[in-house]
Amino acid sequence: MPRYAISLVLAAVSLGACDGIDRATAVATGYVSHQLCSATFVSQLDPEPFYRQAVAPILSPVSLLESHQVDRQKAEVRSRFAGLSTTHAVFRGPLGCLVLHGEPPAPVVLPPDTSAPALQPEIAGPAIVEPDQPALKQALDRAFAENAQPPYRNTKAVVVVRDGRVIAERYAPGYGIDTQLVGWSMTKSITNALIGILVRQ
Repeated sequence: MPRYAISLVLAAVSLGACDGIDRATAVATGYVSHQLCSATFVSQLDPEPFYRQAVAPILSPVSLLESHQVDRQKAEVRSRFAGLSTTHAVFRGPLGCLVLHGEPPAPVVLPPDTSAPALQPEIAGPAIVEPDQPALKQALDRAFAENAQPPYRNTKAVVVVRDGRVIAERYAPGYGIDTQLVGWSMTKSITNALIGILVRQ
């Protein structure tokens, strides 16, 4: 769900203008529990800094009414909103995180990993590629320069690819080459582009 849509739902709740308040609060807690579950168990990030930077601003001005608990042993997250709604998200290994509605889902047996070797050479080695051009370094500096006041950039990763090779990359503290990040609309755009290429071929 787009961030602006979530903000509109939460604003309606805070003003008492939402008829289906139970449904609206369930949307809010479902979003929080799923995002924290994915950040903690998929991306391997510290959940509280992630919450403050990526989730709390979306919940504003009602973020003080939300509380959550991350259980690392059970690999699950619970989110509560003003005593009106509680949502439960669980980590399911390679399947990622799932918000539960009612009974837990049946166990899923995944087929053996039959992934084929890459058809193209690697676009970079295991080390972070530092820019070798001053202009490119300055561009990365600007991308990671934080504003003194909101709205904050919160840039986490920038990777520059040219002619099939990574020519520069940079990551925020706590993030790295192997950190899995939510792609939002970028993921949809790239996926649609790849499908279009396959259709043409």
